[in-house]
Amino acid sequence: MYKSLRAQTLHYFARPQESVLRTPLNTPAAWLGKDLRAADDWHYRLSEAEVAELKSAVDHAEKTGKPMGRLTRADFPLPTLAQRIDAWRQEIRHGRGFILIRGLPVQEWSEAQSAIAYWCIGHHFGIPGAQNPEGDL
Repeated sequence: MYKSLRAQTLHYFARPQESVLRTPLNTPAAWLGKDLRAADDWHYRLSEAEVAELKSAVDHAEKTGKPMGRLTRADFPLPTLAQRIDAWRQEIRHGRGFILIRGLPVQEWSEAQSAIAYWCIGHHFGIPGAQNPEGDL
């Protein structure tokens, strides 16, 4: 299942807010563009084995016959890549706040297969959410 835009908004505003920050932010998420240009540790290129695992997972998800919105993490098995995704999640939550993943074989997939891949990889990161009030995923 996924969160509606309304549920996401309510969650965001229900979080306890701290006071206004009066000192410079000193965390890995306080990056500047010039710092990113000087480093590439925020890029990750998928290996051939990881791409093969993703292709297998897309095939598996398709074979379930479920519509994309009903697919879950269990429908997209990533036996070795899941551990790497856990590390990426930690980087997103507690580190720089993002990572660039390169090498998804979208040129080999149909639009539907690419959508399944992104949807299901998202399930490995957390709970998917609607992108707008119309519920687009």
